[in-house]
Amino acid sequence: MPTATLRAMGLSVLLLMVSLVARGDLKRAKVDEGQYFSAAQLAAQVAHPVDGFDFKAVSSRPESTILIARRDKTGEVEVHAALDDILLVESGRATVTVGGRVTGNRQTEANEWRGGEQSGGREYAVAAGDLLLIPAGSPHLVTVAANAPFTYLIVKIPAQHPLTTSNGP
Repeated sequence: MPTATLRAMGLSVLLLMVSLVARGDLKRAKVDEGQYFSAAQLAAQVAHPVDGFDFKAVSSRPESTILIARRDKTGEVEVHAALDDILLVESGRATVTVGGRVTGNRQTEANEWRGGEQSGGREYAVAAGDLLLIPAGSPHLVTVAANAPFTYLIVKIPAQHPLTTSNGP
């Protein structure tokens, strides 16, 4: 398994454990024999994106959800009001714009918005092995180059202080 993959997976587990300790949830976390996913298994989960995007849940528990995602084209602006995202790049390169304002987005489910136009924010050029923390309520957009697959893990954890609004962020 590539060193970057091991590093990213290790950071994911470390960040999850830190978040659990910070919230006092560690004592409630189920202790088991762990779960292992090879890089090949993860890649196979998102090998056939539809319309330039695919994602699958790798693990889901009350305290976190881990997803593997692949983008072959730029996505929509996203805002998650109640979840922090921890993005760990598996392969490829992208620019992720975080923050700023969004206009014209639509609510897709409770505490989730998609689409619209993002203005402002900070751009991060990310590549294999990189880690990006996106706090709840922060608009974010993943921009990928044409014909350049971008694969990443996303760890979603409940926000310490979720955004509360009825009209979207």
